[in-house]
Amino acid sequence: MRNGDFPFVNRFALVLLVRLVFILGNMMLIAFIFGDNRLFFNHFILVSILLIQIFYLIKFVSTTNRELSKFISSLKHEDISINYKRRKISKSFANLYSAFDEITTIIKASKTERQAQNLYLEKVINHVSIGIITVHNMKEIDLINPTAEQLLSVEGVKNWSIFKERQPQIAQYVENADIFDKTLLELTKNNISQQLAITITTSTILEQEYKIIAIKDINDEIEQKEFEAWQKLIRILTHEIMNSITPIVSLTETMQLNLSNNGVPKKVKELTENNIDDVVHSLKTIQKRSDAMLNFVDDYRKLMKTPTPNLETLDLSTLVQDVLHLFSPQFKNAKIEVSNCLPEQLQCVADSNLIEQVVINIFTNAIQAMEKAVTKQFVIELEENANQLVVLFTDSGSGMDQKVKEEVFVPFFTTKDDGSGIGLSLSKQIMKQHGGNIFIKKTSDKGTVMGLKFLKLVNHS
Repeated sequence: MRNGDFPFVNRFALVLLVRLVFILGNMMLIAFIFGDNRLFFNHFILVSILLIQIFYLIKFVSTTNRELSKFISSLKHEDISINYKRRKISKSFANLYSAFDEITTIIKASKTERQAQNLYLEKVINHVSIGIITVHNMKEIDLINPTAEQLLSVEGVKNWSIFKERQPQIAQYVENADIFDKTLLELTKNNISQQLAITITTSTILEQEYKIIAIKDINDEIEQKEFEAWQKLIRILTHEIMNSITPIVSLTETMQLNLSNNGVPKKVKELTENNIDDVVHSLKTIQKRSDAMLNFVDDYRKLMKTPTPNLETLDLSTLVQDVLHLFSPQFKNAKIEVSNCLPEQLQCVADSNLIEQVVINIFTNAIQAMEKAVTKQFVIELEENANQLVVLFTDSGSGMDQKVKEEVFVPFFTTKDDGSGIGLSLSKQIMKQHGGNIFIKKTSDKGTVMGLKFLKLVNHS
């Protein structure tokens, strides 16, 4: 801030200079008449005036310092309610107090704006459907909105120790969380299970640690997804059952027509060779459709009874290479160029037999997807982050549309005439049992990228 911004600085300097000039002039006058006994009385008068000048100079400077000290103290204690314009003051301090008032006005405006912003932020936080909690140094809860209080039944709690007593499971997770962490926790409230999605962000502000916790009840979302999944499953089951039942019913009616007249059974001598041939053909078709139904039910049983993984340390690179060797004749016959970009060793914890089945399903689908492709390429590569290994399988097939992409992991959904529709859905279950996932990362008319996500093997040595 420049001196010209507040006139009191220039006026203070001017008044101080004038007072010093008068004191200096008085001292020079005393020095001039010093030693003349005839002017002894004048000596006394000038010295008295000098003392008075010095006293008022000290008082002037002290008053300025005292007022500045009071003003700074009021700022320190955030007391900006003083109105300096109402004070009875001399002209020497009019500009000083005017400057004080100007500074106070700026601070008041800034404080009012900050309070308005805090009020706005508080209203926004209080009205969002996500619970928000901020914890300072794992001791005090600085902020907790009504949604969080209701979700966790911690109304009015501001102390972290009390919060830990009310919600020990969440408190333990928060205290052990990294800089950024998220998880799903199940809590029971009034004998009702809650699925909570919790995200934690740790920040350091002015050397103080804050943890920001976002909590959302996802029961409704889960129930909606479950309902949609059941709808898809029922639709596909109905489609498969009707495909088998409809021809059986139709053929049964045909056989009844061939073996009876108006509901009265025909005698053996009334049956023609055509009647018998039709009945035999119908029975064969019924048997074929019945076998298909039995196979369908067996597939369903397999899907519902996925074996429990026998977890062990597994080298994914070796497993993928073994499956590539197994499929090498098919890749060669289909003229597919394969690029395996996985490192020599890629360890995780998994069941080798189950994961091998998943990889086989992916290879089979990729070969079928590239049947009509002009350029046939199949690439296997690794995408790695802090906690996960992601193996990506990229084919150059025709891809899949949005509807197929949404339902490709639904049991019994298939786009193939001879497909059972359980390969990818079974793979999904297997990967979930391993704490991982199978997903479509990208699909277009130039190909599809499918990923297998595994938990990274942690070395505690």
